Amino acid sequence: MTPNFKVVNEKIIYNGFLTLKVDELLKDDQSSLLYHVVLTKCDAVSIIAKTTDDSFLVTGEYRHPIKKSITGFPGGRVEKNEDLVEAAKRELKEETGYIAPDWSYLGSSYAMPAVCEQKIHFVLAEGAYKDSNTKLDPFEVITISELKMKDINKKIIEGFEFDGIFLSALNFYKIIKGI
Repeated sequence: MTPNFKVVNEKIIYNGFLTLKVDELLKDDQSSLLYHVVLTKCDAVSIIAKTTDDSFLVTGEYRHPIKKSITGFPGGRVEKNEDLVEAAKRELKEETGYIAPDWSYLGSSYAMPAVCEQKIHFVLAEGAYKDSNTKLDPFEVITISELKMKDINKKIIEGFEFDGIFLSALNFYKIIKGI
């Protein structure tokens, strides 16, 4: 059952790359609650890129909130009115220099719905190969490697730290491919 919260006040605390707002919610029992929300202003894509030798492209990307690099899949923001697969193609090429001939949409999920409205779309790129140099944004510090599925599975079993979006994307891939 979805509760019937009414927004009685909304205040933007910060508006920049992300927006932080505080909503005052009136609950069914007439008590109020302050709820903090991060607005990203766009959806994002995560690309499961499978190379011509059946390896997966993985990234090590510095994430300042945790002050270290963490393993994930390439991905990024979807621009306004941009097709999801086209966004995935753009992000894969920018972050890795790879392109692929075969693309398919796998699905989507909300990575942090408790605090953020952003939807992450999972896109599969098959037959990926190196085509050019990367074109990273100024804040991106990314390394690229190729891992076989057995090596990814081994790292998961051993407790290696992965980006949560990576694990969601991998789960979509395994379910859809019947692995």
